[in-house]
Amino acid sequence: MNEKILFLHDYLPVTIYENAGLYAILSIGIHELSEAKCTENFEILRSGIELILNEKLRNHQDSINKERIAKAVNKLRSEIQK
Repeated sequence: MNEKILFLHDYLPVTIYENAGLYAILSIGIHELSEAKCTENFEILRSGIELILNEKLRNHQDSINKERIAKAVNKLRSEIQK
């Protein structure tokens, strides 16, 4: 499993790369754990998923902000240079 995570490092959220155990647990939970075991460990599973989703959301928002700022800076530069 760790080889796959290392191979996909550039495409995975940092949370998964830094904590491969989280990915392993989530993967096992989807494919192998019983409903009772998943229910028993619901809070940690949910927290792990939320951590990954929050990271992806922050990255998306950062991209939007960078694009917005770049456009504003370019507009301002063109106005100043006139």
